[in-house]
Amino acid sequence: MHEKDKPLLLTSPVITPSLLGETGTALTAADIAYLKKCDVVRHYAKDALIARQGGYIDNLHFLLRGLARVVGLGSDGAERTFLYHSAGCFIGIEGFFHRQPVIFDLRILEDADILVIDRAAFGDLLTQSNICLYLLKSIALASRVLAHQIEDAAFRTTEQAVCRILYCLSDDAQLTYKPHFTHQEVADLVGAHRVTVTHILGQLKKEGIVRDQPRGHIALADRDKLHEKIYGCGRTQEK
Repeated sequence: MHEKDKPLLLTSPVITPSLLGETGTALTAADIAYLKKCDVVRHYAKDALIARQGGYIDNLHFLLRGLARVVGLGSDGAERTFLYHSAGCFIGIEGFFHRQPVIFDLRILEDADILVIDRAAFGDLLTQSNICLYLLKSIALASRVLAHQIEDAAFRTTEQAVCRILYCLSDDAQLTYKPHFTHQEVADLVGAHRVTVTHILGQLKKEGIVRDQPRGHIALADRDKLHEKIYGCGRTQEK
């Protein structure tokens, strides 16, 4: 990640340990070993639910392996993806701390091994300053990502929101967006219809900003133009 790109790229909806490392905190091998001593590791199959909308999160969950997704559900059954969490991240932290019904489903997207820490064992974690700081930075980063999603909905056009997501999900070194993300998943992230997102991607191709790659991947042909689409100005850093 280049320094000039960091502010925008840190709004990525995919939370990873590397992003948290960019905020100045990373878990060490000793931290992971300590976490594993706090409780048992449980296996969850793909599509398993860790939490359901309206339910409670009574344990702290640390994703050792796999991928999780935080999904909001509308009254009409429409879904909106808020966040993805990769291995090495705590998931559902806010629900654990506020002890109120959650407004999302927390789903497993790939077979996962999760360290489940109950409240009694959590007390022991409070003696570990680096783990506590990692928890705080995790909450702060997720809050920042969600704030940018609110900004997308309130102040950006759908095209600008799609461009921000593409920019955040891009491979910084190769200028290539290599998701296992479908048009529908991008639409879920920005709260738009898939047809709308497909139309926007088609227009970006016409403008030479993105281009098709094999297997449905989308390569970024012009990162600066994509940045301009987000802010409607030159390549300036986020204030």
